[in-house]
Amino acid sequence: MKEVIHSDIKFRYEEDDCFEIENSKLHSIINNKIGEIKTVEFVWYRREKDVLLFIEAKPSFSNPNNPPKKEGHGFDANIDEIYQKFICSLELYFAAILKRQNDNEICENLKTLNYKAIDIKCLLIIKGHTKIACRNIMNTLSKRLKKHMEIWKIKIGVLNDEIALQYGIINGIINT
Repeated sequence: MKEVIHSDIKFRYEEDDCFEIENSKLHSIINNKIGEIKTVEFVWYRREKDVLLFIEAKPSFSNPNNPPKKEGHGFDANIDEIYQKFICSLELYFAAILKRQNDNEICENLKTLNYKAIDIKCLLIIKGHTKIACRNIMNTLSKRLKKHMEIWKIKIGVLNDEIALQYGIINGIINT
């Protein structure tokens, strides 16, 4: 088991079931070639649920009812960032799985999954957010990702740390 911390949220998973895409050489190489692409923290196959999760963790998220404190830092900017991370992560991951990009860092367990049979979910976990705020973010993201959700047959989820802990997706939080 490996334990990692992203945005003060603790995750624990089997290394053979995870690809840390954000810190991968593949991500770095593509960034160097074409400029910044944003990705989620990691891709994790949860065997007991038969689901491939593209996980992004955030310590906070802007409220749609509050004006941004700085240009480009409000709710719409947060939604756009998550949208880009989900789409670029799906593209980069499956480009490697399909051997269009180097797949050396992806473990054999992930390379041999029956992708037709498993669920695929893009999951945003926000520390300390309310359930209602998470639902509003999920509704906005779902509208933005509607075409991609249909093309890829993926689902979208937005959870706070409390619910993610109940579902066993996270292992705890760091209080700061």
